[in-house]
Amino acid sequence: MANIVVVFDFDKTIIDCDSDNWVLDELGFTDLFNQILPTMPWNSTMDRMMKEMHEKGVTINNIVEVLKRTPMHSRIIPAINSAYDAGYFVFSLVLYLYSNLLSTVTAFNGVFSRR
Repeated sequence: MANIVVVFDFDKTIIDCDSDNWVLDELGFTDLFNQILPTMPWNSTMDRMMKEMHEKGVTINNIVEVLKRTPMHSRIIPAINSAYDAGYFVFSLVLYLYSNLLSTVTAFNGVFSRR
């Protein structure tokens, strides 16, 4: 088999939304996010949001439960699994920081579970 790499982006491809906004919306931090975002760059805003969530008692388990509900397009799971089952190297464009997020969402939805 030829050396083929199949590449998927995470936000709006593997999952059918933006993961940052999804978590903030689901945990009730949308209004604060919308208030802070115009005042600083995205990364600084997200750092601040993580601090705010921590101060309000949001735990990693709360975030994991939100990630389990993350919407995925009905055809993406079979597409990824088909490529994986065919022996292709499947790669997601994701920062190291997102690796836990990616593994949580994909494992919960049965991606890569057949090997």
